[in-house]
Amino acid sequence: MPDEAAGANDGLEAWLIEIARRLLVSAPVVTRQATALAEAGLVERQPDVADRRSVRLALTAKGRRRVRAMRQELLVAAGELLSPLPEAQRAGLATALEQLRVLLPSSKR
Repeated sequence: MPDEAAGANDGLEAWLIEIARRLLVSAPVVTRQATALAEAGLVERQPDVADRRSVRLALTAKGRRRVRAMRQELLVAAGELLSPLPEAQRAGLATALEQLRVLLPSSKR
């Protein structure tokens, strides 16, 4: 199994077991959720030809559209939540969040 969870698809692919590890849940929990997402047409399972026990999950086109929509909804909600803050505080918060993002481990790096 690769060391990285992200695939060449902008991080839109991940090994099922890696998702479970990152979410601090068991593999069966992720398997059940993946089944529901696959039935909804949001992800597809991709077996590993080198290790038949491993399964990779990848977003479908429908799944990518859903992720984009959810991100946009999140940005709108965050904007509404932060709008009462003065501009200087919002800028400071943005800077602090960017610094935190740099410090967090990422499979894209």
